[in-house]
Amino acid sequence: MKQIVSNYTYNPASNVVTLGGLNIGADQLLLIVAPGVGRTMYNFASVTGSVVAGSDTRVTLNASTLGLTTTSPLVIFYDDQSSAQAVTGTVGLDPASLLALENVTVTIGSNIYGTVTISNLPATQAISGTVTANTSFGSSLGLAIEQVDDSGNVGQKIAVQLYNPTGLPVGASGETLAVSGTVTIGSLPAISGTVTANLGGIAGG
Repeated sequence: MKQIVSNYTYNPASNVVTLGGLNIGADQLLLIVAPGVGRTMYNFASVTGSVVAGSDTRVTLNASTLGLTTTSPLVIFYDDQSSAQAVTGTVGLDPASLLALENVTVTIGSNIYGTVTISNLPATQAISGTVTANTSFGSSLGLAIEQVDDSGNVGQKIAVQLYNPTGLPVGASGETLAVSGTVTIGSLPAISGTVTANLGGIAGG
């Protein structure tokens, strides 16, 4: 990955640039430019100096020092020879960084424990490819829903029939569900008279 050196010193008397805290070789140094005088001081393609690697890499330049002082700004590019890095955990991007990204790919493993949250996205998102809803009732939501016609005074109705993973229907006319432990009902309106429990195919445990 291309980087810019920010910590350096320049001595025009010896025409030497010292890269503070940076240990790189000649194969990593790409370009040194003196923008104040419009001059290329080092170019990897036409070796115009020598590089001595070390804890503080020293670069001896062959270009002219005319018009340069110890405080003259230099723009120094090098290659850290690192590839893109995988990122895990939480990554925060400011709005400017988000606008600079054309495409963001998020890969999620097949087994997810906990939650995955993506926030602060535009209200409308383009989705391409195939989107499959994986339910516990079958291989797809389409296999878990059966359309049933019901003639009544409110027009045609659609009923939903649920199936277990083995393909058996769940409900009053099919497989029963065992319920055990304590069942708590949160909020109910006031009830008076006789109360009848409609089990609907649910068996107690």
